[in-house]
Formats: sequence, structure tokens, C-alpha cells
Amino acid sequence: MRTAISIILNGMHHLPQQSKIIPLLFDKWIIVEGASKSNLCTSWCNDMPEEFHNNGSSVDGTVAFLKRLEEEQDNVEVYFASGLWGGKVSMFNYGIQNSNPEDGHLWEIDIDEYWEHNQINNSEKLLKNTQHSCAKFSCNLPLNEEIIVRGAWGESTVEGYKRLWKYKKGSRFLSHEPPCLENEGNCLPPNLTPRFTHLSYYYEDQVKFKAKWYRGHEYIYEGWKEIITGKVQLPCGVDRLFKKPIMNSNWENTIITYI
Repeated sequence: MRTAISIILNGMHHLPQQSKIIPLLFDKWIIVEGASKSNLCTSWCNDMPEEFHNNGSSVDGTVAFLKRLEEEQDNVEVYFASGLWGGKVSMFNYGIQNSNPEDGHLWEIDIDEYWEHNQINNSEKLLKNTQHSCAKFSCNLPLNEEIIVRGAWGESTVEGYKRLWKYKKGSRFLSHEPPCLENEGNCLPPNLTPRFTHLSYYYEDQVKFKAKWYRGHEYIYEGWKEIITGKVQLPCGVDRLFKKPIMNSNWENTIITYI
């Protein structure tokens, strides 16, 4: 069985398109909607800004869209917020426990992450051929139609995004950042896996949200705006996006340039 799980808050930039893609790629799509508290592995975040939720629920039309989608698609299961979730780990585990998918492959698909059918198939083949139990991936990270990030930050060419597991029924997530499923073994590195497209810093309101929720990202909206409007000459370092010196040495070679 091939299962996707997503947690979604204010996903209307992506839901109309993703609702036509993900149900075709997966046997089951588990969706957990709403905002979460900043604790455990996301304790580095600020408190969830009130302007982006209504008692934990999305405020951009996501709830109504997901209710229609669940009615129309037999393989989509949605679990809605009732106040702030206890944390992102609890969101994933709530979806897993209530849906209870069968053994197979489990994918974390964030709503702003775009995958193609061959990438999904080939990644699962790689796990089988290499005897790994999970896989990490790099991504293409465009800031708009003309500008893209290259390097360790964003593209995650060094660390990678863990998105695929060989799943045993009843397994739980131990953390979300990074995602970790209990009893997982060796992980396939990102230099061996396909690259997905990640639109996490593509839309203005989503960048504003990250600037307010992610600690250390206070000036990223201003930096993003200066870059996409041409005020900053390209190529430039990722420090121009954050508008402050970068302390993480792995990010020093990350550049922002034209596609």
C-alpha cells in the first residue's frame, strides 16, 4: 500500500492543483488540518500567530475545500483541528492512528511539495534495491518563476528532506524536525534520489507567515521582497534573504540566482 500523509494550514495556494495530483499517485491520502503549538522538535518556533488561524483552523478556505475533497475522493481522509494541535508530531500520529494504513510505503508530502509519478515509483525501487528503510531528497526551491536557491539551505543538498519510509502498520512518528518514524533503519542519501519541487518561499503570504512564526526569520520577508523585485543584484548569498549574517557554516555556499 502506498500512503501519503500531509499536515495543512492555509493551503489554498496549492490545494486546487495538488488535489488533482496526490489522489492519483497514492492509494490513500491522510490529511491533518490546522495549526499547532510550538513545542518539542518545533520549540524553536515562535508562538503560532493568531492572524493565521481561527481556533486552530485555517482561515483561507482550506477547511471548506478539504470537506468537499473528502466527499468527492474515496481515498482521501481528513482530520480537522479543534483548537491548536499539541504539536506537529501529534498531528502526524493522530492521522496515522485514526487512518491505520496497511504495510507498504509511507510518504510525507507537504502541501507545497510537488512530485511526479516516476519520482515516486523510482524512489520506492531504490529502497528495494538498496535495502534501505527510508529516503532523503533534495529539492528545487524557486522564489518565483525566474529566481531559485542553490545550495545547502533550501535545496538541502547536504542534509536532505526525509520523505519516504518502508512502513509497518501501527508505527508512530518520534519527531517531525527531522521526521523520524520509530524503528527506521538506514536512510538513502539525497544525492541518490529524485529531486522534487518545493514552493515553500514562493507566495508572499506564506513568506510573511514564516517571518512571523519561524524564530530567526524575522527579516526574511523584507529580504525576499528585495530579491524578487530586483533591488538585490543576483547572484547573491542566502544572507541577503535573511538580511543578517549566516552562522551555519553549511549554508555559507548557498546562493540565490536565476533559473
